[in-house]
Amino acid sequence: MTERSRGVYFLANDPYIEWVIALLESVRAWNPTLPICCIPFDDRSTRLADLATRYGFSVLDDPTLARLDGIGRRLRPSSGGDGLPPGVFRKLATFWGPFDEFVFLDADVIVTCDLGPILDTLDATGSDLTYMHGAPFSAVYAPGSQLRERGGSTAWTEGITTGVWAARRGLMSEADVDAFATAIEPYRDEILYSDQTFISHYFESHLIPVAAFEQAHRVGGLSGGYLAGGIVWNKPFGLNRDGGRPVLHIPYLDTDVLITHWAGVKLNPQMPYRRIWRLYRWPGSGLDQRLRRWTDAAASGPMAARRWAGRLRRRRRGWDKGGYDAHGPGSVASSVRG
Repeated sequence: MTERSRGVYFLANDPYIEWVIALLESVRAWNPTLPICCIPFDDRSTRLADLATRYGFSVLDDPTLARLDGIGRRLRPSSGGDGLPPGVFRKLATFWGPFDEFVFLDADVIVTCDLGPILDTLDATGSDLTYMHGAPFSAVYAPGSQLRERGGSTAWTEGITTGVWAARRGLMSEADVDAFATAIEPYRDEILYSDQTFISHYFESHLIPVAAFEQAHRVGGLSGGYLAGGIVWNKPFGLNRDGGRPVLHIPYLDTDVLITHWAGVKLNPQMPYRRIWRLYRWPGSGLDQRLRRWTDAAASGPMAARRWAGRLRRRRRGWDKGGYDAHGPGSVASSVRG
């Protein structure tokens, strides 16, 4: 039997460079040799490409990406929807990319596990696609959707969240995507969440077997922790260490977290679970402690917050002049070969 190629895709551009560095640090800390492929969200990818050698990833150069942008524009609702640019449809190129089995990750993700068992959920559940969390149909279709009535299945009780998932290559081709887009274009005003609606409806209407990662827990194909998202935001959390690598711990679930996805939350000092993000964004730099003091100061009053903000601005000017390694002395990037 021919060995199946495995890898990771992520979708990003230069404006998300801070998210991307933390993502790649986390993936490489836990998966030092797993192939990674970047799908550029648009043409703003110069800084992103500069990271390729440091973290050992390739950049997908595929003429279908521009055509997927066109499909995204065709399916944009005349009003409403999520307002996301058409580049979100570029993630569909994973289905004809270089990996037989793959994990797809949005940029705003931290990985704190070996991704091999995540890929194993495909065989463990007998599915062609497994996903991090289900999406209620209210987050996929507009109320009273004719689109769902047209192609829905009574076997489906939820949609697919499309920020973190595993799948097999070949489940759709560019021609399949174009034909399906043509079929649902008359219903584009019922598309609430761009790629999430498209992927959920495609798999539902084609009766392709899918499962949530948590289902693999029940059949014994995935052990260990959980996956943080909206269901555990604002819950108390702690940090564990696994071989020196920080891991988010949720006490009320008494479990470590495998993958954290911020799902569109903007990068800011008050975002949930920011500390685990900081620890991967600036590994070994000591900056985590300084930022934590700034966050505590911000909570204690405006004067203290301004003092710490001034200190960080002065330090940041030094970094911008080349006085600081943006990847930190503890970065795993130095041991990765492109």
